[in-house]
Amino acid sequence: MIAIRRLSCLALPLVLVACASVDPLAERASLDADISARHAMPASPAVLPAPGEVLDRETAVAYALANNRGLAADLAEAGLARADWVQASRPENPVLGVVWQPHSDEPDFYDVDLMASVLGIVATPWRARAARVRYDAARDRAVLQAIDFAADVRLAWVDAVAARQLAELQAVIAEAAEASRLVAEEIHEAGNSARLDLVRETIFAERAAMAARTAQLEAEQARLSLLGVMGLPPETELELPDRLPEPDTRVSAPDLAQARELSLPLAAMRAEVDAAAREAGLEDAASLLEHAELGYVAEREDGDWIEGASVETALPLFDWGGARRAAARIRAQQAADRHAQMVIDIQTSIRQAELARDGALTELETLQSRVLPNTEAMLSESLRHYNAMQIGVFELMAAFEMRTQAGQDLVNALAQASRAGIRLEQIRAGGSPAVMEMGMAAPSMAPGEEGGH
Repeated sequence: MIAIRRLSCLALPLVLVACASVDPLAERASLDADISARHAMPASPAVLPAPGEVLDRETAVAYALANNRGLAADLAEAGLARADWVQASRPENPVLGVVWQPHSDEPDFYDVDLMASVLGIVATPWRARAARVRYDAARDRAVLQAIDFAADVRLAWVDAVAARQLAELQAVIAEAAEASRLVAEEIHEAGNSARLDLVRETIFAERAAMAARTAQLEAEQARLSLLGVMGLPPETELELPDRLPEPDTRVSAPDLAQARELSLPLAAMRAEVDAAAREAGLEDAASLLEHAELGYVAEREDGDWIEGASVETALPLFDWGGARRAAARIRAQQAADRHAQMVIDIQTSIRQAELARDGALTELETLQSRVLPNTEAMLSESLRHYNAMQIGVFELMAAFEMRTQAGQDLVNALAQASRAGIRLEQIRAGGSPAVMEMGMAAPSMAPGEEGGH
């Protein structure tokens, strides 16, 4: 009875610790609250747009966050980290050994051994704290993934709308080039132009048609990419706006101190530094005490219980744990170095996004205030001169193509300004610093490349 009572007292704390559990639904709900708090997820529930309804940018983000299964799998990492934390908070289970030897002519023999790892018990608080820090880092990374994902959806939406708009403009150029070719053919058949002019117009018309097909293909690819990131099958009908909206010039770049305070990558890395430092300190003892065990021993012989204690340990004759301790210190230094580099990456990405946005806004202002009005005036004046038979159809087509090219430049500037604004919003919400890419190149030819246009 004494042995049974002692075993019950030792097992009770383990049973109580084992009651802790992990609720995946509660964990996801908590993550969603953190994501919404950083303005990465729209407040209203995501609803698939009705047939014919134009899909705006934020509705695309809401639907993608609700339906993308890859994102759901990534966010589940926080639940796994919580499970690791709960597991690390529990001491290692002791090992119970019972030997029973019955005898017919004398009392039965009992031998009860209960062994527990010294490190498994003593180091549990340190391991639990390190696991908690890693769980906090995993939560930060999960929210970070949602913020970065939302930025990627917004970028995909901008690319899809811009590609569609550019494809429409390129189709207009192709129609104008074909019209110019037909006119050149009629003039040549009438004997009023050299064959060189017809060949030149034919080449330009064919290249314009190729560029229009390429632009249409790129628009379809961009639409499919948007559907994919939204978690929708390729055959889903998707109605996009005809034009990109004006960029929000109110989005300001955060200063470095503000960005560092809000940055989730930095928060996750700080947690990694803390956890690695704790584990490096624990490794000093763990490398020597890993195989040390304390035990309770009870034997019953001749009707009496004999109790005692036992100690077992591995002799560190060949391995004193120096390599393990060195590796732990290296991992701690790695975490500190990555944290320091992330500060530089954030500063660089803010500056890149600022430069890209300012350059795109300057180009946009120039196009809207000077280039577009001038090309519009040139087209109107060319049409007036053409009606007065003062210029030919080729000069009129050249003015038309120049006006269309200015429209393509406007779309590219709008897209680039929108992309830069999205990157700044991403950093302001605590997202990853991202390298700004150059804007989408216009799939058309500049005036003067072919056919005198």
